[in-house]
Amino acid sequence: MANALTLMVYFVVLISNGVPVNDYVAKPGDSLVVTVVEQQSLSGNVTVDLNGNVTLPMPIGSFYVAGLTAKQISDIISGKLKDYLVNPTAYVYIIPAEGFMVHVLGEVQRPGFIRVPEGTTVQEAIGMMNGFTPLADKKRIVLIRKKEEIGTPQGNEVTEQILNLDLFIEKADRSANPPLKSGDIIIVPRLSESERIKYVNVVGAVVKPGTFETEKPLSLMDAITQAGGLSNNAVPEEIVVFSASGDGDYKRERIDFTSFLKGENPDANPIIGLGNTVFVPAEPKEKKPFYVNVIGQVIKPGAYPVTEESRLVDAIYMAGGFADESAIDKVTIIRISSGTPEEIKIDVKQYLISGNEDNNPLLTKGDTIFVPMMEGAKRIPSVHSAFFPTIRVSIIGEVAKPDIYQVSANVSMLDILKLAGGHSSQADLAKVTLIHEIDGSENKQQQKVNLEKVLTKGEFSLLPKLSDGDTIFIPRKPDRTTWGYIVKMASDISTIAIAFLILTGKRY
Repeated sequence: MANALTLMVYFVVLISNGVPVNDYVAKPGDSLVVTVVEQQSLSGNVTVDLNGNVTLPMPIGSFYVAGLTAKQISDIISGKLKDYLVNPTAYVYIIPAEGFMVHVLGEVQRPGFIRVPEGTTVQEAIGMMNGFTPLADKKRIVLIRKKEEIGTPQGNEVTEQILNLDLFIEKADRSANPPLKSGDIIIVPRLSESERIKYVNVVGAVVKPGTFETEKPLSLMDAITQAGGLSNNAVPEEIVVFSASGDGDYKRERIDFTSFLKGENPDANPIIGLGNTVFVPAEPKEKKPFYVNVIGQVIKPGAYPVTEESRLVDAIYMAGGFADESAIDKVTIIRISSGTPEEIKIDVKQYLISGNEDNNPLLTKGDTIFVPMMEGAKRIPSVHSAFFPTIRVSIIGEVAKPDIYQVSANVSMLDILKLAGGHSSQADLAKVTLIHEIDGSENKQQQKVNLEKVLTKGEFSLLPKLSDGDTIFIPRKPDRTTWGYIVKMASDISTIAIAFLILTGKRY
């Protein structure tokens, strides 16, 4: 009863704050309270990110929620779980983000609306929009605010205030950087033509990129010094200077600044004219490799490191290329998508003939590439496969290497867990689910397995026999949050549902 009362108080507070429970739609910054009935590991609080997405434990995964009501989000979660749970039921409540909206326009990197907390200043709001552009006039920022009159609601009248943000930056004048109010509009104007040419821009791989005021042209060395010097990942031999030409276009000049730094070429320190821009390129970030498996009719089957730019044929060549009698028009990529394996059929023969990249797709982490044997080819089974049949078993969730594994038919669930690199520290081994395919159809049967008892008490009789096409789902332990505690203690879920019906008049 106490738990139901707690939940009712939560909803009363939500409604008293003016939140329309049925019609309110999620926005970036909002919090979602998610409850999946009898699945604590899938329940908890999540925040809508700036792109409008949320990420929940597998097998739910990430999906877009901005603009959706709580009921619509609940339906999506239930739909994602129907292949793993029997009649899954999800409840979602949206807690609007604190703060208010302001509008930032003009010479900022990312103009638009933004939600800010109480006490946010003009400078902080501009920083949230990734700062000024090189052409921003920081001395004439316009703050537009709806006029407030005591005893009357806000009308359409507005006040305009001109702010010189340089006074705050240089002299800590707080009047030049006031706190914002709901509905404020910040406009950052562009420098006038006459003022613009008193600046030199230095951007790219320098310590303090920006626009630097100067009354006379600077040498390249002086301009870079004004910007705090080169950053660690700078490529000084490929610096580019952009200078305005008479026809309104820009001229590019590449400078090997390294030759000047070595004392080899004094001309590699040219004068940078007013209004010109120095761009210092950076070394490209190293792309971290990931592994894909190449199996079947290739010369050297195995796991190979690739990058996000690698394609199917790249991995096959790393495996030594196609073996004799390989069916190159029937290659299969087995890919884990939203926790579920899918098979992608690829006709590599068409790529080799036409060069069409549709038949040579990019690879993703965890892909398994299977090159089958041609139909009618003479098959000589290995000693192992001839006497010991194999099965394919998927393992997903809280493991180090979720994937599809081809194993001997007599292996156990513990063997698969070992192949997958073991479980994570957040794995709930007491609530493992084994999903069986029934006679090769789309129907699935679920079986709960307490691996914790198997590992701690040696009750190996609890281990089920695995079959071809099985999926093992290792869930995540429930988060120890206040909401998780409430859900855990609410043993009578019908009480929660009744409280929800009383307050909203509708069950999601």
